[in-house]
Amino acid sequence: MNTQTILAGLLLICLPSLTFGQMLTTPTDNEATLPNQQGQVWRKYDIRAYTQRLTDHEHPEQAIIDWILRETGTDLWFREPLGLLSANRNTLSVYHTPATQAVVSKIVDRFVLSKSEAQVMGICLATVSSPNWRTKSQHLMRPVKVHTPGVEAWLISKENAALVWNDLRKRSDYREHNSPNLVIHNGQTRDIRRLRPRSFVSGITAVGNGNSAPRKRVGTVQEGYVLRVSPLFSTDGRTVDIDIRCRVHQVERFVPVSIDSPRNTTGPSRRQIQVPQMAHWNLEERFRWPNDHLLLVSCGVVATPEWDQPFTLGMPNPFSAVPARANALIFVECRGTPQQALLKTGKTADSRNQQYRGRY
Repeated sequence: MNTQTILAGLLLICLPSLTFGQMLTTPTDNEATLPNQQGQVWRKYDIRAYTQRLTDHEHPEQAIIDWILRETGTDLWFREPLGLLSANRNTLSVYHTPATQAVVSKIVDRFVLSKSEAQVMGICLATVSSPNWRTKSQHLMRPVKVHTPGVEAWLISKENAALVWNDLRKRSDYREHNSPNLVIHNGQTRDIRRLRPRSFVSGITAVGNGNSAPRKRVGTVQEGYVLRVSPLFSTDGRTVDIDIRCRVHQVERFVPVSIDSPRNTTGPSRRQIQVPQMAHWNLEERFRWPNDHLLLVSCGVVATPEWDQPFTLGMPNPFSAVPARANALIFVECRGTPQQALLKTGKTADSRNQQYRGRY
């Protein structure tokens, strides 16, 4: 028996009334006031002007907290100086330095002072087999700063965006993966989700006492994409910040592996299982732009959001066993309130009817 073991035994004998958890931690007395060595102040913000408009949302105040954390970073609230952030449906309570309070106040104003109703956002996830679409469109787009390596983004006037979209939709390898119109309240988060389960044989299990055929153990992986967006408009409604997060999971193939059957089971001595070979890519970016422009984000040539036939020279190749790779594109457009978006759609349809009237 070594010295450390003897000392530990003596300590337990001398302190029989203490639990192990009490021995590890020693709580201090509660302070009468919060520490404010760096000038922290306590402020409460009335957020009812925003939350009362969202009666169908269970916790609309969560959007305000989310955007404060995006603006300040989460580390600010978990290190010195001491800070507190909490909200209910009526009030946002914040304890921090005056500089941080100024940042919080600007975010709250964008929620509370904005009179905008729910907005229609055109959010379209699309793919094209080759990035050579830029050859004709590059001069129509203005590049903006992006932090993710391999990702590029541009601002396009809505007139030029119509030209870019028209050229893309003429291509046989261009595909849109979702319906673009999404109604979102200012600051809230919406998901565009399209996933499908893929089953595979993940292992072999003996049944009962082992004197029968083993049972296949089935595993499941989710293949597809989740596109999450959260737009926040300025108080005058002319600019918009958007937080975009996209995650794509693609099953490239199931790799076959032969393993020995469990002992004392009937049937073949070796059986085949499968190991999924996966491809993933993630995008997490935030942009600010004038809402009279369209934002286009290129995620690079990556695994496609949905299983599709690979393309060879712009044509579908049904004989390829390799999953498709494509240039993933995300289009983001502000289309106004639902009434404004409907009116624009109606005008577009009328103009098309007039354009072709009398030709056929």
